[in-house]
Amino acid sequence: MPELPPALFILVSDFARDFSMYEDPARADGACVDASCRFLTRTTHEGLEGILVDLFFPEDIERFPHKLYYDNGYGGHTVVKVGRFWIDFTARQFDPGAPFPLVWEDEEDT
Repeated sequence: MPELPPALFILVSDFARDFSMYEDPARADGACVDASCRFLTRTTHEGLEGILVDLFFPEDIERFPHKLYYDNGYGGHTVVKVGRFWIDFTARQFDPGAPFPLVWEDEEDT
């Protein structure tokens, strides 16, 4: 995980603890919208500005450094972007070995 600003690190860590069921690939499967909306709600309550990002495959797949996780035949996926950081709590539905959560920094925004 990249180094996150302290407030975002706490938020991501707390959410991962509270919703640890998404560590299980079977529980993460199909839960991307629910997980992302819940996390976005928390960011808003904590005064952080985030957005939901819907990825549509295959056209969006090349935009992401972790594309190997998403290239599996699903029609789309939803994640949250806070500043230059992308947060995906359900990446394990695509790859059981993916980090939980999968967080990466947008190279274009650094």
